[in-house]
Amino acid sequence: MIKKTLWGAHLFVPGNNAGFLCKLPIINVKNIIIDLEFATKMPFKTDGRYLTRNAISYIRSIRPDINICVRVNLSSARELQDEDIKTVIQAKPDSIRIPSVSNKYEVEYVDELLTKFEKENKMEIGSIKLHPMIENPQGLKHISDIIQASNRVEAIALGGEDWAYNCGLHRTKEGHELELIKFEMVTVAAEYKILAIDTVFSFLDDTAGLISDCKNSRILGFRARSTINPRQLEIINNAYAPLNEEIEWAKSTLDDLTEVKFNNTINYVSKGVIVDPLAIYQAKDILNNINEVNLNEVS
Repeated sequence: MIKKTLWGAHLFVPGNNAGFLCKLPIINVKNIIIDLEFATKMPFKTDGRYLTRNAISYIRSIRPDINICVRVNLSSARELQDEDIKTVIQAKPDSIRIPSVSNKYEVEYVDELLTKFEKENKMEIGSIKLHPMIENPQGLKHISDIIQASNRVEAIALGGEDWAYNCGLHRTKEGHELELIKFEMVTVAAEYKILAIDTVFSFLDDTAGLISDCKNSRILGFRARSTINPRQLEIINNAYAPLNEEIEWAKSTLDDLTEVKFNNTINYVSKGVIVDPLAIYQAKDILNNINEVNLNEVS
């Protein structure tokens, strides 16, 4: 089985750009988001759906190691979203990214559509994952309910530009206006053992700014970042790769791990100290996301 990782860069690609889609197999990328929402304008929605469906099969035939996500249209544009999902799931993408999720019902609705398709095609139920995007105050308010709405949710993604606009904030390179939502997202993601994906760094010509923002994002707890620029891929992948000291801690913790029962409750003990189950999960997650080449320094 091919090892895949969601850590690192997630590259947005317009769903109606055949030239870009054809080039994907030769780009050094592990995660892509084929975009049927923002990057595919209204006159091209239908063409984009069918192009995306065919592109998924094409990419898989050459690069089975790539995680393929499709960003569908908003839940408030239900007719567009329905057509997106019904068309592209025939190619069995790895995941669906739902933009600007406000409540759990939007996630439950997509979950039901995917379950119906999986049953009809004798697929494993839950094989297509979900990546809800948090882009408005309602989404942040209900973030725990959104994550718990489906077992398919394996990641939550920040839409920083829309969050800023929706909250009347001025978007800056320093990104202080996003600190509140970032703190909340990584905390809740850790609680539910899912991945937090940071927003696009949209100042595309500012390499130093990207490096700085990735470092800060990584310190906060993000393990991945969306991007629209292939030139940012290497910087992002290096920034979010597991650090050597993290790998050493994870190995040391798990190598010495034992179970001890107190009052009929299982506790995990490593090096003579009781360790929280969430820390055990984080250690396993680090080791599961070591790439073939692990680069830790961004310069």
